[in-house]
Amino acid sequence: MNTVTDDRITGLRNLPNKLLPFLTGFGRRGEAWLGASAVCAGLLTLTCLPARGQSVTATVSTGIDPVAVAVNPVTNKLYVVNQGSNNVTVIDGATNVTTTVTVGSDPVAVAVNPVTNKLYVVNQGSNNVTVIDGATNVTTTVTVGSLPDSVAVNPVTNQIYVANHTSTVTVIDGATNVTTTVTVGSLPISVAVNPVTNKIYVADQGDDTATVIDGTTNTTQTVLVHLGPISVAVNPVTNKIYVANQGGDSVTVIDGATNATTTLGAGTSPLSVVVNPVTNKIYVANQGSNNVTVINGANNTTTTVAVGAVPVSLTVNPVTNTIYVANQGSNNVTVINGANNATASVNVGSLPDSVAVNPVTNKIYAANQGSNNVTVIDGATNTTTTAPAGNFPFSVAVNPVTNKIYVANQFSNNVTVINGANNATTNVAAGTKPYSVAVNPVTNQIYVANETSNNVTVIDGATNSTTTVTAGTFPQAVAVNPVTNQIYVANGGPLLEVSNVTVIDGDTNSTTTVGAGVNPLSVAVNPVTNKIYVPNELSNNVTVIDGATNATTTVGVGAQPFSVAVNSVTNKIYVANQSGSVTVIDGDTNATTAVGTGSFCISVAVNSVTNKIYAVNQGKNTVTVIDGATNTTTTVGVGIFPQAVAVNPVTNKIYVTNLTGNNVTVIDGTTNTTTTVGTGVEPYSVAVNPVTNKIYVTDADSDNVEVITEQQVQTIPLTTTISPLPGNQTSDPTPTFTFTASSTFSPTAPPPDAVYFQVDTWQGAWTPATPTAPAGTFTGTMATLSSGVHILYAYATDGQDATSIQAGGGASEQSSPLIGNITAYVFLVTPLTAAVDELQDHVHSLGLHQGLDRSLTAKLLAVRRSLESGHTSAACGQLGAFINQVRAHSSHKIPAADAGDLIDEATVIRNIVGCK
Repeated sequence: MNTVTDDRITGLRNLPNKLLPFLTGFGRRGEAWLGASAVCAGLLTLTCLPARGQSVTATVSTGIDPVAVAVNPVTNKLYVVNQGSNNVTVIDGATNVTTTVTVGSDPVAVAVNPVTNKLYVVNQGSNNVTVIDGATNVTTTVTVGSLPDSVAVNPVTNQIYVANHTSTVTVIDGATNVTTTVTVGSLPISVAVNPVTNKIYVADQGDDTATVIDGTTNTTQTVLVHLGPISVAVNPVTNKIYVANQGGDSVTVIDGATNATTTLGAGTSPLSVVVNPVTNKIYVANQGSNNVTVINGANNTTTTVAVGAVPVSLTVNPVTNTIYVANQGSNNVTVINGANNATASVNVGSLPDSVAVNPVTNKIYAANQGSNNVTVIDGATNTTTTAPAGNFPFSVAVNPVTNKIYVANQFSNNVTVINGANNATTNVAAGTKPYSVAVNPVTNQIYVANETSNNVTVIDGATNSTTTVTAGTFPQAVAVNPVTNQIYVANGGPLLEVSNVTVIDGDTNSTTTVGAGVNPLSVAVNPVTNKIYVPNELSNNVTVIDGATNATTTVGVGAQPFSVAVNSVTNKIYVANQSGSVTVIDGDTNATTAVGTGSFCISVAVNSVTNKIYAVNQGKNTVTVIDGATNTTTTVGVGIFPQAVAVNPVTNKIYVTNLTGNNVTVIDGTTNTTTTVGTGVEPYSVAVNPVTNKIYVTDADSDNVEVITEQQVQTIPLTTTISPLPGNQTSDPTPTFTFTASSTFSPTAPPPDAVYFQVDTWQGAWTPATPTAPAGTFTGTMATLSSGVHILYAYATDGQDATSIQAGGGASEQSSPLIGNITAYVFLVTPLTAAVDELQDHVHSLGLHQGLDRSLTAKLLAVRRSLESGHTSAACGQLGAFINQVRAHSSHKIPAADAGDLIDEATVIRNIVGCK
């Protein structure tokens, strides 16, 4: 982790005396959750800034007169209906890149079915619905009734319901686009679905009724409500339906079991209503009185919350329990905290008319009818808490498997272990001046480089017991290869002395010494290629270590290389040079390219999902963002004296510690917009837990750790469990997982209807798992994964994720999909050659006759060579020969049980390779 050594950095001579011993090097930048350590200390003590939340990150142009918006959380796509230009703007939530799809005349509403990835756009002027295939944007037109106005989807039955002003509802079969017409009340203006009971509710504005359609038979019942019903929403958990009555300044509550009604007072001219099924709270936007009525669904008591002028639409994020209200008269969005009804305001474009939320990414979208654009709001609140640490906490690393955080405290010679669940702490003794820390999440071992005692403290994460391993002189940086379980320690050595790297075998703690250049300050590992990269500050080069042989190669880089990061996907290595550049090393050829940055470039981090690189320029108070595909750059201003950087690929957020600003700059990876979060004094290092999305910042002069929580996640009674792999690892690059979804919603639990999964991020499209028996069980096979540690994310849905239970209608449209809590599972993918090696070790362990052992081993060595060279057909033949030889000697020279085990292991490898 970022390391420093005495007074070896030029240009930093006027720092306070107490900081001089700590200012010269940057330690290792490894995997995202391993964090980044410190470099230089602060000069000033500034007042901490409050955490900012609900910030605008982008404004995206749309067509003319955007009036409706809907989100597909599975694909991370947003659909904006442009009434004035007869088209739909499709926004990619990961990039904000747009595509335009032509639809019918005068489109006014849109609904999403995430299960089929189909969008339904209501065209009032052409009396039809445009069906958009979300995968291709290809369209189909379905004729409906006259003057259609609202649409809702039942994702369970794949039926779509379109309310037509001519007293009908058109039912579209999503599989065939065949339609059926159902007669309802006068001037139907809004429609919503209960996917549990398969009942559809239509607000009939012309005769002050609600029509209840039985989705199985299309028979109807009529329920008298109040004056001017305009919007309807359903709580499928309680089977209650809420109808906003614009003319009666009221809300009618319908009991779905009996159709009995209760009428509650609201504000003036209620226009839109949404439900949070998790909290059983209902929110009604009152256009005429500039407030929101909050209904407690348990007892029908109400509370009034003041909002902006002319609220017309609202949406709820049940994951964060936050409500967003589009105020057309004041051109802003009111943010309501569902826990206490506290409010904040975010300025948006002109005449916001519709609002939607993606509960996965926590992005909110306001469609601005007057300015023909969409305002993108980041729902992150970045709240902070403080955990005590030792004296001068300098480096930090995270184990996402155990949710433990490890902080190296230089002055107290110990490591503070933080329990991420409750921030409780334990101190573990280390060596003298612990400088850098790294975690192996597979073995749950933690490695602490102690600079002045010239050793490494190995902490057993299960017991906090320690072992001491001798290293070289001035060990300053440490990195782990979880695939090989080898640990690499960069030893700085006295000034101008050629230094080295200590390689620790994680199984035995035995060590090997490998030569390096002068003053190695950092180290990073590529687990895919098993190459290790060590920047040598005073010899202006990088030592490349072959992890299989410990042979080295030297690659020239810029002046005073300080930090290094690896993109294992592209096999590119990025070296931050203090002279003001980043050297890009091609891992295949060791060819280099120089990319200019700001002065005193000291830290670098990679987002391998987006292929973006972030280089910290301490001399310019900036971060250079490098596009890994083109090496083009963008400059982002950050705080004062930035020094460490960490990336969360899950949320595509980047965190930069600002030493003398006493804060952290949060960069939105999509837009490069920034937010500032206050910390303690002299924030040195930063690490991310991509499972909990919490960020840990060491405040060196405050002797504590700042814990930043991006969003306050609420418990959703819809959960997914992932069946673990044996030993949490596999040699199969396309492993298959089993998911189990369950619901504890009460009194009614909508049955889970789907599970979606994604690896290493939340920003891309989610893959639907395949349903199997029994109900609630699903399986999913991963796309090809590289060797190394991966995180599998998954969530369940139950029909409330579609535009179903609350579609808006009337004068407003909104999108509030509900999904289950996202679960995470950390696992290791090892190369197939490792499985072959394990099989070879198994053969040796049996003590077979020397000739038989030698023959079987020769076949496995041939398999290994074939796999390494990509000759899978040869490997299949060699594995077959191995199996045949073992079978021939079974119960003779090889005990039957052992022979069976060998055959099983070889068969697994054959299956992974794809042998026929």
